[in-house]
Amino acid sequence: MEENVMSVRGTAVRAVPALAALTTSTVLVVIVGAVLPGLIALPIFAAGVVVVVVLLCGRAEATAALVLAGARQPHGYEVASLKPVFAVLREHGVAGDVDVRVSDAGGVYAARFGRHTLIVSARMVRAARTGGFSDEHAAAILTHALGLGVRRFEAAMGFWTLPWVAVRAICRAAAEALSVLPLVSLAWRLRFVTAAAAAVQGIAEGHSLFGLLTAGIVAITYLVPWCERREQLLVQRHGDRFVLEHEFGASLAEVLRPNARDPKALQRVHDLQAGGRPPKVRELTLVPTGTAN
Repeated sequence: MEENVMSVRGTAVRAVPALAALTTSTVLVVIVGAVLPGLIALPIFAAGVVVVVVLLCGRAEATAALVLAGARQPHGYEVASLKPVFAVLREHGVAGDVDVRVSDAGGVYAARFGRHTLIVSARMVRAARTGGFSDEHAAAILTHALGLGVRRFEAAMGFWTLPWVAVRAICRAAAEALSVLPLVSLAWRLRFVTAAAAAVQGIAEGHSLFGLLTAGIVAITYLVPWCERREQLLVQRHGDRFVLEHEFGASLAEVLRPNARDPKALQRVHDLQAGGRPPKVRELTLVPTGTAN
């Protein structure tokens, strides 16, 4: 029963950012299509629909991983470096049929992409090759990614929501540039006041739709980041459970321990090291001074 409740909550948490991305991207596509001449807009829109259908069918996933995630085909030495790691995975009954791709961006990580693609960072491959990580450590990282399961619609979602990604990148760049201005930074933190005022003013002047729309947009700026953080936490917990089921908890804890600083990260390392078992409650008994013989 508890797992069903968590599943429903996880679905709701994932649905909010996905719906916001899909809606925004579709609106932007329609707006741009309305501005462009029909001879240009219609072929572009038709091509986009064809690409989405192809990706939904599980085709061209390697190309999608390259374009959307910057993941290329591994070099020969990278394949050789990962072979002993996958041998460890097979010993633990983890490894399945996956197409490994390598990303040159970011730190040490592995991520599942689409139906049958596993993206591994080049930095992790180098660490496994040079001895920075043991095969068990690298296998623990891959196990966490493989435990997230198949993501059938990720490639299609990633393609269709490219406008949303572009808008967010522009907004974040603008926010970083304007964050040095104290008044602008304060206005952004107090945007809920602006939303409430716009809603009240719109209703009072007979423009309820405009007021509520403004308030809704501001509410989304709070709701979407919160849902994304919750989704990341749920994904992390699900992957950790999969790691523990295949006895890689201690290895993943050793990988995470050097960068664990805040209490949540330290607790995660502890739980992985303890094998997911609930902590024992220790009772402390105080003995008054002078009563012990």
